[in-house]
Amino acid sequence: MIDVIDLKKQYGSLEVLRGITNTIREGEKVAVIGPSGSGKSTFLRCLNCLEDPTSGQIIFEGVDIADMKVDINIHRRHMGMVFQQFNLFNNKTVIENIMLAPVHIKTHDLRVKKIKNFFIKIRNLFAKNKKELYVINTTKTKIREEARE
Repeated sequence: MIDVIDLKKQYGSLEVLRGITNTIREGEKVAVIGPSGSGKSTFLRCLNCLEDPTSGQIIFEGVDIADMKVDINIHRRHMGMVFQQFNLFNNKTVIENIMLAPVHIKTHDLRVKKIKNFFIKIRNLFAKNKKELYVINTTKTKIREEARE
């Protein structure tokens, strides 16, 4: 769930967002529509902390993500957003751009498992007592299959 509380954004004296308060529930799809220059993209960029709001709170899963102490990258992995004609990779199709985050998460998990297996192999290589060898939990094939799911 995302709770937006009194969100404001200013560029100098220009007030773009004027105290937006809203709740977006888990699984809910939201379309932000309005005329050009009304602050739609600014609102979305603030929601994902791509831009710092002037004031207000953005509570995502119980955490104020506008707080500078929060590691926003952890929360971005759980928040999907699509921007129309904004900051897309022009060498990719729309579908490829949309799939970047889910694919990145799977490849991150794949890398973590590969690194973990690597360190288990190193530990086993230098183990003094061969009875203390650690078992590698997975195989390359299994890791690849999990990444494709």
